[in-house]
Amino acid sequence: MAEILTILAAAVITLYLATRKGSTPAPKFTIVKNERDRLDSEDDRALYDSLTRNGYYVSCRVHSGSAVIPLALEPYRIAVLPSSAGSYRRVFMKYYLRKSGWKVVCPADPESCLKKIHKLIAGQEEHIPASAGEQKPS
Repeated sequence: MAEILTILAAAVITLYLATRKGSTPAPKFTIVKNERDRLDSEDDRALYDSLTRNGYYVSCRVHSGSAVIPLALEPYRIAVLPSSAGSYRRVFMKYYLRKSGWKVVCPADPESCLKKIHKLIAGQEEHIPASAGEQKPS
């Protein structure tokens, strides 16, 4: 009887772990607080103000593994990488965050940022280029 229970427990644990790997992370509970003072540049503050005016709660300096996301909409898993981040750093961050399940937006201005975020939330767009000059590999 003990052998059957051991085998049954191992099967349940294996099934749980197998189904857990491919799942997408669920939105997490976010405490709402004003984090504008934690931002370093005026570009970041302008993006923060624009997003909060439009009803989004923006988290600042969110840790995702070894990366620190300057601005994030955590419930939607959208990372906003402002232009204040260096170009090489931004390329590596985009790659790492996309592999980690985040959608990444690199806006040129607050208005384009809002348009891209609205499209992502509506599910109309999976990949957003960093700029109009970004080309697809041939």
